[in-house]
Amino acid sequence: MEEYRLQIIGFGPAALGIFVAADRVGRLTELLNTGICIHEKISDIESWESLKYRIPSNSPALDFLSEIRTDGIFAPLLSGPLGTQLKACGTNPVCLTLIASFLKQMLQTVVKLLDTHSRCQVIWGHSIESIKYAEGFIVHSQQTPLHSQYLLLATGACAKSVTDAELQITVDAEQLLRGNADEEIARYLAEKRPVYIVGGSHSSFSAAGYLLEFFSDHFHCAAPIKILSKRRVKEMYSPSEAQQTLLKDNDLINTDTGEVNKFDGLRGVARELYRQICKGEESRIEIIYGPQADIRLTQSSPAPVYINATGYRPRLPNICTATGEQLVPDTTVGGNNVLKDSVTSMLLNDGNPVSGLYGIGLGFADLKTDGCQVGINFFHGCSAARILTGILETPDHQNRPRPVQSPNFSQPAH
Repeated sequence: MEEYRLQIIGFGPAALGIFVAADRVGRLTELLNTGICIHEKISDIESWESLKYRIPSNSPALDFLSEIRTDGIFAPLLSGPLGTQLKACGTNPVCLTLIASFLKQMLQTVVKLLDTHSRCQVIWGHSIESIKYAEGFIVHSQQTPLHSQYLLLATGACAKSVTDAELQITVDAEQLLRGNADEEIARYLAEKRPVYIVGGSHSSFSAAGYLLEFFSDHFHCAAPIKILSKRRVKEMYSPSEAQQTLLKDNDLINTDTGEVNKFDGLRGVARELYRQICKGEESRIEIIYGPQADIRLTQSSPAPVYINATGYRPRLPNICTATGEQLVPDTTVGGNNVLKDSVTSMLLNDGNPVSGLYGIGLGFADLKTDGCQVGINFFHGCSAARILTGILETPDHQNRPRPVQSPNFSQPAH
């Protein structure tokens, strides 16, 4: 059985954070020497398209570069065409397709390092279905079991399903924002189908803005686009904005930065569109709140088009103990995020850290420290740094699986 210090499931922007963090503190060689195996479901690096959305970023361009060491392995990229363009954008938003191209260059840099290191490998085209948790982690790859002391889940998140979606014409907001549903949407609009965007998330208003930008010829009358939101829409506020704003009971204040709704509030272009709607300056969009936002009340002829922007849920592989019992990590209420321990950053089961098991990226949250994780600079910054420290500095004898009782593995603990 092949042995590694660390196995990583998923090789998206969040997984890059471990290498960014190691390079930042001068420990990249040390990390590689321990032995790393990465499992990625796409077939090759050329097929990698993470974050390739045709919308403006929420954050300033410089935020995407803020955690990268200026004289480290990514230095040539910072001084290259894409890095120069991002630095020139400064505090302004930038199209996410540009960010995606820069991240792909970062990934290619890391892959070259891994390919030349005898203790590391990337296995492409490998979708992990199950993992055994016994004296570490055993992952089966092409019939060959691979063992590691640590496992990092960077599996991302997938769209939540829409109630009664099987009866409706539904398009995922992610596919819309990538430009993958343009022909489909154009056909539905030509059939004069009503458009309902389900959910009051950032994706909802990004989707509405996308429709207005790329399909403006179809939206002339009042409120042809309706956003269905069962809950109040939240805005993100900077510390100075928060001081001038009457906050609501469920607004979350970040005690470190003073920002409000840092990870779950509208910001950037999406927030501006929301404010225009509230002021009556954008009549082509109507927001329907509360019970009236039930999709069952929106039946019509021809059948509506529903844009699913209800949010995301974690995409997790099946993890079993040596006795075959399923290990189900703790989640937030509603199951939108898997919980991490605020001290070790390890995933929790029944309130206890699962030794050696980490998660990073969308779908993982440390509610005491990080909150629900959103943002490349966040994945590449403090979140990755804590995980890196745990992997490199935790003595091996502290990384043995703890005994668990069968009842803890039946259902997620909320």
